Amino acid sequence: MANFKIQPFISISGVGAASGLHFSNGNVYLISDKRNMLLEYNLESAVVKHWPLLPDSSQDNLPKNLKADFEAIAADGKLLYIFSSGSTENRNKLVIFDTETKSAQARNLDQFYENLRNVAAIEPGDFNIEGAAVLENKWFLLQRGNGPGNKNGLFVFSANPFKESCEVTFHAIALPEIAGCRASFTDATVYKDRLFFIAAAEAGNSTYEDGAVAGSLIGSIDLQSLSVQFTTVISPTHKFEGLSFFEETANTISFLLCEDNDSEETESMIFVLRLNKSPFLQNKS
Repeated sequence: MANFKIQPFISISGVGAASGLHFSNGNVYLISDKRNMLLEYNLESAVVKHWPLLPDSSQDNLPKNLKADFEAIAADGKLLYIFSSGSTENRNKLVIFDTETKSAQARNLDQFYENLRNVAAIEPGDFNIEGAAVLENKWFLLQRGNGPGNKNGLFVFSANPFKESCEVTFHAIALPEIAGCRASFTDATVYKDRLFFIAAAEAGNSTYEDGAVAGSLIGSIDLQSLSVQFTTVISPTHKFEGLSFFEETANTISFLLCEDNDSEETESMIFVLRLNKSPFLQNKS
C-alpha cells in the first residue's frame, strides 16, 4: 500500500456538520457544531442512539448566533468531555456525558476560557478551541489558528482542570500551508506517546465564518518535546474536523475521521485513515 489510504467507512444519519468524534468499545460517538446532540453509533448492530446535551437539543441546523458550537470531544474513563469552541460569547459550554448512565451535565466555561486567553495572550476574535485529548493525567486543548492573529497552538494541562487546580501552558505550533492557505488544528487523538492531529486549510481569517476549503493534513506531535514529527496532506478537498484512534496491526495504524461539509445535510460520513507505521512512526525527537 501507499504510505496512507483513506476511504469512506460508515454513514450515520441524524446529524450533519460533524465536528468531532470518539471511538470506544465498539461505539462511535459523534458531535456536530449545528446541533446540541450526541450520537452513539454501534458498529456491530448499526443502531444509532441520540442523547441530548442541552435543553434545545431537538432542533436541527441551529443558526450561527444560537448554536453552542460543539467542536471537541475527549474521554476520561467513562466520561466524555464535550467542548464548545469559545469563538463567541454564546459558545462557552462544557458538557460532561456519562457513557454508562447516559446522563449529561452542562457547565459554563466563560471564566475558564478567559483564563486560557490570558495565558496565551489570545484576543477573543482569535480564540477557537477545536480539539481535545487526554493522556493519563495530562490534558490537551487545541487552539485553531484560523483567526486574524493566526494563533495556532496547544494548551497543556498537568491534570484534569475540571477536577483540580493544575498548571496550564500554551505552546504555539506552526503548520505548513495547503494550496497557499495556512493549515490550523481541527482535532487530535493520543496514540502511545504522540498526539496525532488533523488540520484544515480554508481561505479567509475568521473563527466565525467558513471559508473555501483548501484541504486537510494529518501530523503528530511528540509529547515530550512538543515538536511536530511529521505532516502529510490527506485530502485536497475535505475539511476533516474529527479524529479518533481506531485500531492497529503490526504495520499500520488506523484512525476514524469525520468531516464538516458546511451544508444543511443531516447525514455524516465517517472515514477510515490507515497509515503505514513506517515512515510515520520511525522518527523520534
